[in-house]
Amino acid sequence: MNPVAKTNDPSTSWDAGETFKAKGKHLYHYQLIASVMSPDAILTSAEISLLTPDLDRYQIARRLPEMEQENIVERCDKTWCSVVDSNCVGWRLK
Repeated sequence: MNPVAKTNDPSTSWDAGETFKAKGKHLYHYQLIASVMSPDAILTSAEISLLTPDLDRYQIARRLPEMEQENIVERCDKTWCSVVDSNCVGWRLK
């Protein structure tokens, strides 16, 4: 599983990350994200954020690689993101 904070983050970030995981909040995020995805549609984190008002783009971007490690989603080639008007990493539900 991905680390709960970045290497240079303060200890408070690591503490918050551990608490977040211990309370199972990451699983709730996985459920919200997966509920708006499909194996047939490639979406970016910004596009997913439009469909999940409880989560922002950055929370989603953090969860997607974790979900990839858990074999829930797969990373796709870069795709055009209509939200940021640029090529971005695409994701689809497995």
